[in-house]
Amino acid sequence: MFRINVAKWRGALTRIAIVVLMFALLLEVTFMYINIQVSNNLSLPGFAYVQLNKSDAYALIIESLPNVKYRVDVTLQVIRGSALVILSNGSEVTMTANTKPSIIELTLTRGLRYIGPFPQCSGYYTWLNLNGSLVNPGSFIPGNATPKVIEVPLTVFLSWPINATLVNLGPLSTSTLSNATYIVNVLNVTTCDNTISLTPALIVVGLSNETTVSLSWSYRVVEV
Repeated sequence: MFRINVAKWRGALTRIAIVVLMFALLLEVTFMYINIQVSNNLSLPGFAYVQLNKSDAYALIIESLPNVKYRVDVTLQVIRGSALVILSNGSEVTMTANTKPSIIELTLTRGLRYIGPFPQCSGYYTWLNLNGSLVNPGSFIPGNATPKVIEVPLTVFLSWPINATLVNLGPLSTSTLSNATYIVNVLNVTTCDNTISLTPALIVVGLSNETTVSLSWSYRVVEV
């Protein structure tokens, strides 16, 4: 006949409960620390003129850590020629030199709730432009490696969880440009153990030779 030592089991269960509670509190403190760091982020505005021939493309890539909801404001004006603007949801807008400056407001969210230490990532994330087709090799290139055709530096960290980079995608083929959703999906990736997200805020494509486009942008955290 087996006898259950109630006091012994009660003590063991109590110790297990205390360990689980302490671990949960540690995770929550880590998450709060991440959120505090994120909420203190301030935006630096960016500005650029880009020269485009027909089918040349640039993308404004937003790099961010998880647990962040942020807003990106982009002002875009075609100074000369005409351009196609592809937004982050795949919708398209055609603009010409006669079009008034367009202010594009985007609110993007990193929905992943990541708890724990962030890896220290450096170097570049790269894509390839193969005969006008964008390819995502899914590779993380260390900082001392030879860069490939299209690269975005990985620069975010806890005290600066968002960054924006204007990237030259090169000329895109007609078949690639016919599928805006594909372009957005190729440029929308996560890397560095799923902690760093790269999201295209917009892609601008020249529709005529010698097109000049003015871009300015800013970003800020709106919720954590």
